[in-house]
Amino acid sequence: MCWLSAIHLEIYPLKTMVKIGDTLNDIREGLNAGMWTIGLTRTGNELGLSVDEVKAVDDDHLESLLGEVASKFNQEGAHFVVQSLADCPDIITRIDRRLAMGQHP
Repeated sequence: MCWLSAIHLEIYPLKTMVKIGDTLNDIREGLNAGMWTIGLTRTGNELGLSVDEVKAVDDDHLESLLGEVASKFNQEGAHFVVQSLADCPDIITRIDRRLAMGQHP
């Protein structure tokens, strides 16, 4: 999907793009396409809880669950792992700086 989207949007190179996802398959897809990847822990499928369920979970237990999800994303090779989409603008800025220094995923 990443490749197809880039082709349709006529955007390249893929090393300047970011795949943000909430599943391990999202991370794999981004990595296979040569993109930066960001895994979402709190607001995603990998955690598997609704907003109401997250609110109902004890804070310590929630932190443990989020840690497990983060660990899965890190093991899969995600470049960054954050809790929600709201955390991504800062990560995009960091990626922009790394690109400016000649780094790529």
